[in-house]
Amino acid sequence: MISNVDSTGGHSTVLFGLHQHVARCEYFFYIVVVHTDLLNVLLFNLFLCFFFCLDEYFNRNVNNAKACVAIRGSDGVVFGIQTTKPCSIYPNYAGERIATVADKIGFVFSGSYSDGEAMQKYVIEEAKSYYDSHQRDVPCFHLAESLANYVHEFKYQGVLKPFDCRMCLGTWSPITGPEIYAVQPTATQPYKSWIHGCNDPPDNAEMSKSSFDRIPVRQLVKEAALFLYMVRNTINDARCIMKLSWVSEDTGGKHEFVPENVFQEAVEFATNDLPRILPSESLFNM
Repeated sequence: MISNVDSTGGHSTVLFGLHQHVARCEYFFYIVVVHTDLLNVLLFNLFLCFFFCLDEYFNRNVNNAKACVAIRGSDGVVFGIQTTKPCSIYPNYAGERIATVADKIGFVFSGSYSDGEAMQKYVIEEAKSYYDSHQRDVPCFHLAESLANYVHEFKYQGVLKPFDCRMCLGTWSPITGPEIYAVQPTATQPYKSWIHGCNDPPDNAEMSKSSFDRIPVRQLVKEAALFLYMVRNTINDARCIMKLSWVSEDTGGKHEFVPENVFQEAVEFATNDLPRILPSESLFNM
């Protein structure tokens, strides 16, 4: 593994960069097929082409999924998701994309629900295993790195289908303060703010213009709701459900859904400020 410094000043752990992995695979298989005929070499190259085309397809699929946002403030972290209730007979908690790990870590994901649910079960079991071994709660960075290793191993060591989701973990503690880690198949990186799905690049560009380090979580809840409303498509997201949660100093470091009164304040703030920020034809809904 290679450690470097990211744009936020934190350290990121890159799990065998893509180019390094391709080079090692090609060298290994070249040794195997060097004494075989040209057909085997061509089949191997076609396999590599198919593998990376499949990876690119799943990346695009995740980028067009429902929005998922995490923002780090002065005294905690706020999470927000945008999910669609499949049918009116389902309860509001069906298809939940926010989970609590070890009481103090929030876990959110965007993309395939089945893959995200599998990742959710993995991090919960990993947190239990860590507690059984060390008799203390698992650190957020350790959990994010373990999850990134699992996703990387699953993707690059023989299984064709990559995980069709992107994940984020966040927590707050008196020692480390607020933390956010985004987990992808190639790396786990600390972030100041993170958003995924619904035209991911323009959303990140818009979020990078803002600085949330000195804003309390009570105000960040409103900002998270505003971002989710900005990327909302009124036609495709007619039955969209927004969920907001936080982990902060006020909650004692525990991850919880925001109270109903705070949620309603955030919705009112987003609906009132949206016409002022965006014109009738939104850039994010194009």
